[in-house]
Amino acid sequence: MNYNDFPRPVYDNGLGIHFGDVTLPMLDKYLPLLKALHLKWIVLCDGDPVRIGKVASVLSAEGIMPIARPDSKINGNRDFRAAAQQCNSPYVIVFNEFGDEREWRGGRRPDNWKEIARDKWIGGAHAVRSAGCHPGLQVMSPDELGDMLAWMKLHGDDVLWPDMFIALHQYSALGCPPDCTKHGDYDVLGFQGYADVCLKWMGYVPPIIVTEGGYTDGQGTSQDRARWMVQIFDSFRTGVLPTGQPLPDYLFAFCPWILFSVPIAMWYGFSWTQNENHTLMLEAVKNMPEFERGKSMPVPPPIEEDWRIISPWGTQHRAVQDLEILKALGFDDYGAEER
Repeated sequence: MNYNDFPRPVYDNGLGIHFGDVTLPMLDKYLPLLKALHLKWIVLCDGDPVRIGKVASVLSAEGIMPIARPDSKINGNRDFRAAAQQCNSPYVIVFNEFGDEREWRGGRRPDNWKEIARDKWIGGAHAVRSAGCHPGLQVMSPDELGDMLAWMKLHGDDVLWPDMFIALHQYSALGCPPDCTKHGDYDVLGFQGYADVCLKWMGYVPPIIVTEGGYTDGQGTSQDRARWMVQIFDSFRTGVLPTGQPLPDYLFAFCPWILFSVPIAMWYGFSWTQNENHTLMLEAVKNMPEFERGKSMPVPPPIEEDWRIISPWGTQHRAVQDLEILKALGFDDYGAEER
């Protein structure tokens, strides 16, 4: 698998977030904060791919990679080729959580929903790829992923594999730090179980992007959440997961839910900006050092031995040299104070 075939943002650090209301006014409001947080991957979800495309274009110009999810009912009639062209993003997620009834028209999934979801996703993925974009498969369990990959291989749709990516939702159980395993494959580091399934069926792991995750204000204390979020993000700097394992190359980004959500909305508990219970977490991420994934931090130049200043215009080493010159000229009544 050549991960270089998949575009990355400039100075990629793997840090991202799920945006919120996808409009240009909201982007104008929050773009300075996105930069202050050093975020390089932004998930944009909206039912109108034209709106996504307008915001995505600005983000791309700012060196931030947009990940598009044109919100679509699984049993709807979305033209994913047209949507991919309008989203202005190389990454387009095809549908969302197949098993959630809210993702189906009428709020009810049919009895054969698995078969419908599978066929609709494959059709949408081919359409996205025909537009020159990478289709994203969002699954909620390794078993669901295994079923999809097995079906694709059986019916020749594995031609999609070199271009697709996996989109995952990884939320820790209540009160759990990043290395918690209480939720298993649903935890922050649960992506490893999906990678195992990919290795079984595909022989390699395609890019994985965590497009939802993080912590609600009911998990631990404000200090806990600040520490946990920094631990997750810092893995992209150190190359080491909170468990001590190496950060895998296939994990492209972690985009927690959600940058902003007003108090009356159901997602307010996760809102980084409008929920004051996340202020410490927001500031902790903002205070992280800037870095580029895969490149070591800049090493400060070595300190010279003669760094000690004895005047605004000289160092001790230079002063000793000057004194030697003065002595040679007959001025031997000068001394130098050691510093």
